[in-house]
Amino acid sequence: MGSPVETDVDVLVVGAGPVGLTLANELARRSGITLRIVDAKDAQSKYSKAMAVQSRSLEIYDDLGIAQEAEEKGFIMDGVILYGGKGRMLPITINSKTNNSTPYPGVLIFPQSDNEELLAKALK
Repeated sequence: MGSPVETDVDVLVVGAGPVGLTLANELARRSGITLRIVDAKDAQSKYSKAMAVQSRSLEIYDDLGIAQEAEEKGFIMDGVILYGGKGRMLPITINSKTNNSTPYPGVLIFPQSDNEELLAKALK
């Protein structure tokens, strides 16, 4: 039989993916809130179901103090080029560096498994 589990908490976070871990980090920053995270999996996946972190998520990561580490572990993609049967078809710019609406232009390519690891580490 496993060890007893604390059940008297303010918030139960269901899911230990990026959304649940981000929520847990935000709640942990608030004094006096106790929480517990539960997930169907026993451990974090080594595999990624998502590869990109959007600008707004990086702004939240900045509030959590982990944006710089995420940027160091990933890389910024500021555009893509679509190809078809006749070759190059369409270049697309993603939040170009001239976009002043966010301090994090572009899309951070950062595998979900690494993302979850960083968010879990920030909770400790």
